[in-house]
Amino acid sequence: MEAFRRELGVPNIPLIIGGLGDYLVNGMFGEYFGAYTLVNQELEKFSNTQKNCYFVTASGLEGNPDGVHINAVSQRIFGLRYFEAFDKPYACIEAP
Repeated sequence: MEAFRRELGVPNIPLIIGGLGDYLVNGMFGEYFGAYTLVNQELEKFSNTQKNCYFVTASGLEGNPDGVHINAVSQRIFGLRYFEAFDKPYACIEAP
């Protein structure tokens, strides 16, 4: 993470990591996603060890009929969750 930020020349850029959705185990490829909860745990654990890094849960979101990609309504919800994570560093800053 530090090398990535250093290469970009933006040492404090926020990193937002999105989790994998619960719906994955129900799709046609569901048998391949059984460990998604472990992946999400590791992603969240990683985000907690990095400065200005946040994990966004995909819990409760729904997939498209293909069972792999997120549907349009859930994309909007996920986007709002991303914004809330992005806005965290600024939430405690009072306007002048």
